[in-house]
Amino acid sequence: IRNESVEALFVPSARSIRSARGRNGGRVRDDRVAVSAAPSAEQRLEGDGVSYDGDVPLVGIDDRRRVALVGGLLIDESYEQGEGFGADTSGYGNFPFLTNLIDHLSETDGDVILAGGQGQFNAEGSLSLEDCKYYLRYLEGVDARLRQINDLERTLPDESEPPRAVLLSAPARELEFGELLALREYRNEGGAVVLLGSAAADADHTRNLNRLAARLETDLRFNEDRIVDAERNLADDPAVLETVAFNDSFPLFEASDPSDRTDEDDEADEAPGNSDHARGHRETGPGNSGNAPGR
Repeated sequence: IRNESVEALFVPSARSIRSARGRNGGRVRDDRVAVSAAPSAEQRLEGDGVSYDGDVPLVGIDDRRRVALVGGLLIDESYEQGEGFGADTSGYGNFPFLTNLIDHLSETDGDVILAGGQGQFNAEGSLSLEDCKYYLRYLEGVDARLRQINDLERTLPDESEPPRAVLLSAPARELEFGELLALREYRNEGGAVVLLGSAAADADHTRNLNRLAARLETDLRFNEDRIVDAERNLADDPAVLETVAFNDSFPLFEASDPSDRTDEDDEADEAPGNSDHARGHRETGPGNSGNAPGR
């Protein structure tokens, strides 16, 4: 079921993460970055994007707000060889990584919810459940469940067990007040919110995602850029980049273990976002060969 240690990730149509704070020129602090692009990657700015001279962050984490921003659609099944993609991606750790990210942020044990109903269906750079069947089957294998709900305002508060996470890709419209209120109340009760961005998404849709991030009271935003890598990529496509630049101080890079969830929740209760140990980046791992890491 692809549930092994994360040796490498692939990130399609990647965009970086920035901060809305003026400190450090809008760059996200290293201790809030779980994954960066490989050193060979190139940042192509668009509009007023924030420029990065060193590591380019692809996954930003706000532990205190229980929100993460992921700069690529890690679970889009159009990048599966069985769906016609030109490389075998089954050896990459996208599924356990995202699941570990959810468990790291969340204090709840319900289903994983994919938010729909905001125009994501068939929209470039967005996801609906039909695009995530491989990840759905993976979650079933680790005793979890992926569902889509299209009415956040009514359905989310009525869940019999608070969902573990709500995943939301770029919406065609801004979330309405009732949807936002339901999402914030859910998050304040211990649930995680993971926003999935993409350089392929319409600029207005990405702005809607950034407005949602602001209303969830995190400073993290999707940057105005696209990240490509001519050296480390899949199927000879620089827009489908590969990276092993991981921040190992986050517990995100082992196989997903359902039995660990209670322990992680207890740790999150103690001091979310406040770690005294040094955060180091891992930059060793499978090189770019056009093929998935072996299993």
